Amino acid sequence: MPHAPLPATRLPWWQRVWEAMGPGPAPAPLTRWQQTWRLVLAALIGAAGWVVVWVVLPTTITGEWRVLSVIDLLVLPVTVWLATHRRTRPVLIASVLAVLTAVFSSASGAALLALFSLAARRHLQGLLLVLPLTVGASIFHSRVVTGPLDPNPPHPIGELVSTATLTLTFAAIAYAIGSRRAVKQAAEERLAAALREQEARVAQAQAAERTRIAREMHDVLAHRISLVAMHASALNYRQDLSDDERRTAAETIERNARDALTELREILGVLRDPAFTRGDTDRPEAPQPTLADLPALVAETRTLGAQVTLSDDSGEVAERTARAAYRIVQEALTNARKHAPGAPVRITVTGGDGQDLTVRVSQPQRDGADAPPGSGLGLLGLRERAALVGGTLEAGPDGAGQWVVSARLPDPDTVTP
Repeated sequence: MPHAPLPATRLPWWQRVWEAMGPGPAPAPLTRWQQTWRLVLAALIGAAGWVVVWVVLPTTITGEWRVLSVIDLLVLPVTVWLATHRRTRPVLIASVLAVLTAVFSSASGAALLALFSLAARRHLQGLLLVLPLTVGASIFHSRVVTGPLDPNPPHPIGELVSTATLTLTFAAIAYAIGSRRAVKQAAEERLAAALREQEARVAQAQAAERTRIAREMHDVLAHRISLVAMHASALNYRQDLSDDERRTAAETIERNARDALTELREILGVLRDPAFTRGDTDRPEAPQPTLADLPALVAETRTLGAQVTLSDDSGEVAERTARAAYRIVQEALTNARKHAPGAPVRITVTGGDGQDLTVRVSQPQRDGADAPPGSGLGLLGLRERAALVGGTLEAGPDGAGQWVVSARLPDPDTVTP
């Protein structure tokens, strides 16, 4: 029966250390030019090593040494080809090239490139294998392959120390460069993530602002335009109106059309504002209506002949709550004019002073067959507006022949975040 692998916390200490010394993150891909010049440099170093070993050091080359020098030169392109795979199989390629340097001096350039790549990836496990191979191969090549050709061979201990020191220094420099690259890459990734997060916040702010503007546009313009339509209809069909009544209706049409145009310009100005494009919604808004403006709203509606009764027993409420209550009443009156013109409407506002604010707008229910179709956006917008202040809104028949719009808007200090 197979055994389940041990959790990381129960592994032997040496195994935990070994896994902690694993490879770092995969390096960024190289461009064609970066790959090319690295391979060319490796080939040049390998060729220079071949020249030093087979041209500079020996006085004469005869017999089997000449054959070995030719083979050494032919191995050069093979080692460069192996170096092209150093990023996919770093430990394997570095180990193979290190072993090849024990016999072939032309492999030195590719071996150094593979060792540098391995160290730059901070692959400590691989370095523990490749570094001894590199030092051992170098000593073997110096003592066995080129030793008989060198008239003044170095001292064994001194050669070992110098070779190990140079190899470790080379690997340490590559490791430091890799660490610096990793830090830079991590900083760039954090910056990119921060930019993406900022763009997401801007897009979210823009979407929220568009929703708010659409809600304001519906609440305000629908009310103004419905007043214009009702007065224009009265002028068209009421032939019994006196001159004063016609003049009053025309003035109401003109005033509401002008107000609607002004409010539309304000909305378009917000959309054209560069601050909106940047997602900067912290700008001063135009004065917003409150519960104190309800009497004026009711009086304006009464000019159309509507029977509207207002009972406002509310106390002090927050500005956002008061604005939401005003918009709810405004939309309810607009719907009343559309679906039940001439029907009496009763508005009741209670609460405040730390208590939930209750808004109730009722009117006799009209036969659905006679009611003009609506878009449904008005009630949807009102529910969203009530939800923004932590409240709820219900609309529908009450079972007693009345159509009721009822909203409960809590005090902001009592809303749980």
